[in-house]
Formats: sequence, C-alpha cells, structure tokens
Amino acid sequence: MDFVKRRHLMVGIFPNLMYTIFLYFLIGAIANLYDGISFIYQISISLIICALTIIPVAIEIRKSNFITRSIMEITESVKYMFLLYGGLTLAIYIIQIAIKIPAEIITLLFLTVVPIVAIYAYINAHRIKIKPYNLKIANLSEEVEIIHISDLHIGSIRNERLLKNIVAKVNSTEADLVIISGDLADGSCPIDDTSFLPFKDSKVPIIFTPGNHDLYPGIENVVSAAKAANIMVLSNEIFYFKGLQIIGLPFSFEESTNYGKTSVNNINFDNFDPNQPTVLIYHIPVNWDIFSKLGVDLQLSGHTHGGQIFPMTWLIKLVFPFSKGIYENNGKYLSVTAGIGTLSPPMRWGTDAEMILLKLTS
Repeated sequence: MDFVKRRHLMVGIFPNLMYTIFLYFLIGAIANLYDGISFIYQISISLIICALTIIPVAIEIRKSNFITRSIMEITESVKYMFLLYGGLTLAIYIIQIAIKIPAEIITLLFLTVVPIVAIYAYINAHRIKIKPYNLKIANLSEEVEIIHISDLHIGSIRNERLLKNIVAKVNSTEADLVIISGDLADGSCPIDDTSFLPFKDSKVPIIFTPGNHDLYPGIENVVSAAKAANIMVLSNEIFYFKGLQIIGLPFSFEESTNYGKTSVNNINFDNFDPNQPTVLIYHIPVNWDIFSKLGVDLQLSGHTHGGQIFPMTWLIKLVFPFSKGIYENNGKYLSVTAGIGTLSPPMRWGTDAEMILLKLTS
C-alpha cells in the first residue's frame, strides 16, 4: 500500500474510532454531573459527531469545495474543544472528591473556560509573528537576511487567505531570501498549479525543499504548483546565494523509517565544499550533530509545530529534543520553527504562527 493511502487509513479509521470512543465516555461523564443520559442518546450523539468529521474529509481527499472546507474547519476546531472539555471534566471530578460543586457553577465553567481558550487559540493561530535572530557564520562574505518558514499545510483548512497573509508579511521586511523547510502542502485535498499562486506577489525570492506532507497529495503536483508560483524547488541540489551554499535535502519515506536518519547519506554532493558557509534545508530536526560535522553551519527544520497546542507543547519534547527555537553548538546553528500553518485544528495554544528572520553576519 502506498504511503498516501496508508496515511488516510491511519487518519481516517483508527483515530476516528478512538475519537468516537472518547466522545462516548465524555458525553456520559458530563451527563452524569447532571441527570445522566440514556445509552441510545449517548452512542447516537457520538456517532453523529464522528460522521460529521469523517464525511467532509473523505470528500476533500478527492475534490475540495467551500462547503466541506468550512465543515472541516469547524469539526477540527470542535475536536480540540472536546479534548479541553475532557480535561475540564476530569478536573471537576477530582475536585468533587473533596468539595461538591453546584451544577450552576459546573455549567458556567463549561460555557466559559473552554470557549474562551478555543477562541484565543483560533485567533492566535491566524496571527503571524516575525521573530528576529542574529547569527554569526564563519567565513561569510556578506550579510544575508533569511526568512525561515515551514509547515504551511496548504490544503482544506489553510489556503489562499494564509498565503496572502504570508506574502504581506514577507514584503514588509527587507529580507534577501525566503526558505520554506517543508510541508508547503497538507495532503488533505488535491494540489494543482493554482494552489500557491499568491506567492507570485512576493518581492523576495523563495526556495522550497519538500517535507513529508508534500508527498501525500503527490510530490509531482506540489513541485509543479510551487514552480507555477515562482518558487524554486531545491531537492538534492545546491543553490549558491550571496556566498552561501544552500543545500535542499528532501524528506523521503523510501530512504528511512526512522525520521529520515539515513537521508544523511545524500549530503555527499561532489561539488559540496565543507569549508564554505553552508545552509542545509531539512524538514525534520534530526542529525544536527552529523550535518554539523560535515560542514553545515545552519540547519533549517520544522515538522514539530512546537507541539502546536497544549498539552502537545510538552509531549513533543519527548520525541524531538530540538522541538522549537534556535540552538547553537560551537558556532553551528539549528533553527526549528513552530511553523505558520496548523495540522488538524486551526488553533495554537502555547506556540505562535511564526516567521523566523535570521540575520547572518560574519
């Protein structure tokens, strides 16, 4: 089975089965704080919510349209709200071991706490922040300003509006170059040559190296759409810019089942000079120590979203120690951005939608 079908199987069947079970117990737990609920109502509500989640996803995979995109944005937002309701309900049950909470107070908590957090998280996810850093690179011939962005996840939920917002932010800077370190596309809907066209209005040249999500809608479709938007696709190639060697190392499922670790072998280009200032674009924040020893001065990665939303902002560090921020070791740097777009719920709590503005000086 190819990776696209496998992914849709994973995100379609197993997670939604777990989601339905979670909803079933959550509805029962909330109802038991009041007068309870019958089994028929409990299971029916769970299945209806799950169906409303699955059906638009199944349609979007084949052909995107405004109605299913809108439904997906709502249902994915509601998913996270239900997770928050689960945490709040658990907290109420724990507190009630010692103190009885009146039903009126419980209702007030349900109607205020979760909606307020959800509204904040939604607004925060759509507000792009520019974060500047100064990095000193050995042997650099001239100062260079690079905007590092990643994980736009253009698809069913994040699309033209996000791209226009990004271009406006880019054009407001004096950057020399924009580098997208993977996941330009999401894989939630088909990608064609019109998908990234707002990028044609960028006054700053753009380089893109594919990540894992770019393979889901077909890498040839994503590459074609990128080129139609005047984006340079750098894949297993070197691009020379203002004294920098910029290497694009794309994510490849075929080469590794362990977050791209064996892809390090692809960096051995015949014309790669380890003594020259070098920037490596690689989607996943791994192998930094290996790349640094090979002569890479700055690695640009994403993938983690910084966890995107609480509590994943804590848990992500268990998988990726370098989960968000600028890291330095002996004059070598790793930039891991939390990204601009979102995966699943269009929300951010504990992270920002960010552009990393890197000012490289000698």
